[in-house]
Amino acid sequence: MTKEQKKYRRTNVIVIIPIVTFYEAEDYHKKFQLRQHQKLFKRVKIDRKDLIKSHVAVKANAYVSGFVSVNQIEKEAKELDLTEDHKSEIIKIVKAGMIRHFVND
Repeated sequence: MTKEQKKYRRTNVIVIIPIVTFYEAEDYHKKFQLRQHQKLFKRVKIDRKDLIKSHVAVKANAYVSGFVSVNQIEKEAKELDLTEDHKSEIIKIVKAGMIRHFVND
C-alpha cells in the first residue's frame, strides 16, 4: 500500500461501461466557439453537414476556444493546410483575449 493510499479508509472504484446510445448534438451546439467567429467560419469553408466530422473544424474550434497555444497553432497550420489568412485570423482571435485553457505558450 502506498503512502497516499493509507490516508483513506476505503478504496475508490471507477466503473467504465460502454455507451449504448449516442445522441448527436443539435447543429447550433456543433463547434460552438468556431461558429461565434462567422468570418473565420465562412473562410474555412466547411459544409455544415460535414461540420462534426471535419478535422479542420475540430482543430479550429479548439484554437478559438483557447485550448491550444499560439506556438502550437503555428506548428499545426501547415499540416492542416490553413492559409496564412486563416492562421492569422485564428491567432488574432486567440490573442484578443479569449479564455485560455493551456498552461504555457
